Amino acid sequence: MPHVCAGLPLKAEQPWFHLEQRADMSGEFLQAMRDPSDRFGVLLSGPNGSGKSAVGVEAELSSFARGHVCVYIPRASSWVTAAKAGRGDGFLLERLLSQNADLVAAQPLLRKALAPALRLSPVAVGEMGSDSAGKVMDAVRSTLRANPTIAVGLIVDEVQTITVAIRDGMPEPATTAPRVGAEYFKQWHNWDNDNNVFVRMDIASSHGARELKLPSGEEHRLRVVQPWTADLVTAATTSPSSPCAFTSAHERARLRIVFSAGGIPRCLFRGRKLLLKGLAKGLSLEKATAAAEDSLRGAMEENCSRWFAALTKKEKRAAASDMLHLIRGEVRWDRVKGLYDEGIVARCSDSSHVMPVSAVASSVIMAELAPYFREHLFKSLASVPTGAPRGYELEMQVITLLAEEGGNQSLPAKKLKGNESAPKVPAHVDERLPFGTIADIELHPDLARLYVPTSTEFACDAITVPPVTAAASEPIVVWETSVTSPRDAERVDKVLKWFRKADAATKVSAGIILQLRAAHPKRPIVCALCWPDHLLGAGTATKHAELTAEAAGVKDVRVAVVDIEGLQALGVLA
Repeated sequence: MPHVCAGLPLKAEQPWFHLEQRADMSGEFLQAMRDPSDRFGVLLSGPNGSGKSAVGVEAELSSFARGHVCVYIPRASSWVTAAKAGRGDGFLLERLLSQNADLVAAQPLLRKALAPALRLSPVAVGEMGSDSAGKVMDAVRSTLRANPTIAVGLIVDEVQTITVAIRDGMPEPATTAPRVGAEYFKQWHNWDNDNNVFVRMDIASSHGARELKLPSGEEHRLRVVQPWTADLVTAATTSPSSPCAFTSAHERARLRIVFSAGGIPRCLFRGRKLLLKGLAKGLSLEKATAAAEDSLRGAMEENCSRWFAALTKKEKRAAASDMLHLIRGEVRWDRVKGLYDEGIVARCSDSSHVMPVSAVASSVIMAELAPYFREHLFKSLASVPTGAPRGYELEMQVITLLAEEGGNQSLPAKKLKGNESAPKVPAHVDERLPFGTIADIELHPDLARLYVPTSTEFACDAITVPPVTAAASEPIVVWETSVTSPRDAERVDKVLKWFRKADAATKVSAGIILQLRAAHPKRPIVCALCWPDHLLGAGTATKHAELTAEAAGVKDVRVAVVDIEGLQALGVLA
C-alpha cells in the first residue's frame, strides 16, 4: 500500500495542555495497549467543552509515539455514513492502514492478516465490498485473539451518532441503508462481542443517553471528564507560558471571565478570545470585558432555555421544584442530562450528582426555573404538609420573589419582642448567585444581588447585598426562613451560631455575621427571620433576648422578624 500522510491534520498550529486528568485517562489506555491481554474498553463522558476530545487525541498521540497500532476516528458520523452504504469495514481498514502503514508493515502477523487490503490504494480499501472487507476484519480479529500480546487500539469520538444510527435503523426494512448501518454497529456499540479483541475508547458526544444506559455489569467502563479545578483554572489563566493566559493588565477581566466560564476549557478560551477581539476593535477594557461576559452568559441562557423548553410538563415541574437542590449539588446527572450535555452543570467528583460549572451558570439556571415555579407551582403554605416540605416551600417562594422582575419594595418587620416595629427590610434584587464562602459575596457596581448558600457551613437561606452605588444605610440582609416561631429555643440557638467566634484550636470558623462584618465593615447587616404567622408580644423576656443582645454587640447589626404581614407583602402565599 502506498505511504500516505497519517495522523491528526490541523488547519493551523494549536496550543496543547498536558493535564493530570487527561494524562491519567490516556495513560490508562496506553497501559492497555502495552498489555492487551486484559481486553480494555471505556466510554468517556463529560459536559460540552470539558475536554473529552482532547483525552482521545492525547491517547492517540501517546500510542503513536510508543509505536502502537491505533485507529483514531474523530467523527463517528463518517463511519456511520460508510456503514449505511455497506462499507463500514472498508472505512475502518482504510483508517487503520492510512494511519499505521509503517507499524503494520513491521508486524508480520498483522501484515499477513491485512495482506488483501495492503495491495490496494487507500481509496480502493475504503470502497471494498462488505464481504471482502469483512473477511479481512475477521482475519485481524482471529490474529488478535490468537496473539493476545498484539494490540490494536480504536478511539472513536462523537459515538452518539452510532447510538442514533442503531436506534433509528433497526425498525427499518432489512435491505435499507439505515438498517444495514444499524446491523453493522450492533457489534461495535458495546463491549461483550467479537470486537472485544481491540483496545477501545469511545468518546460520547453531547445529547445522547448511552452513558445512562450501559449494560448491567459494564458501568465500570464509564470515565467522566470533569471541569478544571479552581487551582488549575488559575494556573492556566495566569501562567505566562499558558495559551490561555491573561496579562497582568487584564487581571480584573480574567476574574470576571472565570466567574462566567468556571472550569470549562472551551469557555475560558472563548472568553479570552472575545476579550482580545474587543480590545483589537478599540473597545475599552471595561467594555471588552462586559461584551465577553455577555456573550458567555448569552450562550448559557440560550442553551438552558432550549433544554427547559424541550422538557415535558411533568419534567418542568420537577426541575423547577428542584431548583435549590440543583444549585447545591443534590440532583443526579440523569435528571438534568441536557444541562450536563451543554456544559452548564458537571459531575465534579465520583458522585453521580452535578453542580453548576460556575456562578453565572447557577444564576442562569435560577433565572430560567424561578419564573416557572412562580407561575405554575406556587401553593398556599397551609396546603403543604408541616415540617420540612412546608419549610422548603417557604424558602423557594422567598428566593423566587426576592428577584421577581418588577419588584422593588421594603417589607414591614418587627423586633423579636413582637410588640415593636423594626425598620423595613429591603426586598428586591436583580440577580441570584450561589456562594460557597464569604469571599464569594461581592457588591456589584450596579446590581443588587441575592446569594444562595451551597455549603452547609452557612445555616441561612440567602444573603442579599445592595449595589456599590446604594446609599450607605442600605443593609446586607441575611435571610432565614422557617415555619417555626423565631422565638423557638432551637431556632434561636441556630441563629446564635451566626455570631460564633472563630476558634483556631478546634478549627471552628467564625459565624456568618462576623465573617460578613469583617468582609464588609461599612454596611449595616440585618438578620431577617421569616415566619408565616403573626408575631405577637412576647410578654416576659425569654431566650430570644440572648439573640437580640448578641446582635447588639456587633456594630450595625440588628435582628428583624418578617412575619406574615411582611411575607404577604412580598407575595408569599400563606
